[in-house]
Amino acid sequence: MSLLKIKGLNKSFKANHVLRGASLDLSAGDRHVIIGPNGAGKTTFVNCIYGTIPLDTGEVILEDQPIHTMPSYKRVGLGIGRTFQKNNLFENLTVANNVYLALLSTKKYSMKAFKPLMLYEDVLEECDAFLEEWKLADRKDKKVNELSYGEQRVMEIILSLCSKPKILLLDEPTSGMSPSETSKTIELIKKIPRSVSILMIEHDMDVVFSTANKITVLHHGETIMSDEPEKIRGDKMIQEIYFGGGARAHA
Repeated sequence: MSLLKIKGLNKSFKANHVLRGASLDLSAGDRHVIIGPNGAGKTTFVNCIYGTIPLDTGEVILEDQPIHTMPSYKRVGLGIGRTFQKNNLFENLTVANNVYLALLSTKKYSMKAFKPLMLYEDVLEECDAFLEEWKLADRKDKKVNELSYGEQRVMEIILSLCSKPKILLLDEPTSGMSPSETSKTIELIKKIPRSVSILMIEHDMDVVFSTANKITVLHHGETIMSDEPEKIRGDKMIQEIYFGGGARAHA
């Protein structure tokens, strides 16, 4: 049974038809990667799933519950987390402060004003444990703007785990990274527990084929194919549409 079922998403911006019936199924534990040429509608697809932008028609169903009319914050509450193409961090705060605030945002008492936000002992303890778990303890006092670009991208993925999501949407997590940073990010993604299902947009074919157990190909807003990586790699139509004819799938 699908954990997340996306059925027939359509989205237009005036005369620009970005999504044309795009669909996919995400199963529990999946590392499902969306690929496609520039302009295929990948980010719009994820934005519609998350609720950042409203879809025109179609359905987003989480564990048999339709959620496509819900605002994004309610989808987060149901277990959908995400990262964006651009970093979304508090750059002038420390690594520890960013983690603390991310954890605090999940608490029901986070909006109460009668106590300073940095004095919740349970969150402080949870923050320390989280920093240890994800190997950030030695950098906790560094300001985010002192980290490299790749480290900031990795940190955004880690912060997205603070809400304990069932599903994590990653939008080009290795974009702009050096080869060594990309390798570290791949290892981080592989360490995310299978209790978190991942739906990821990625352009780097080495990342795609080293992480995915399923791949969906979008082209002009349509789902062309969803299948196992080796079947995607060997499909002549996909090679023609996405990889440039006879080009190697992992090039």
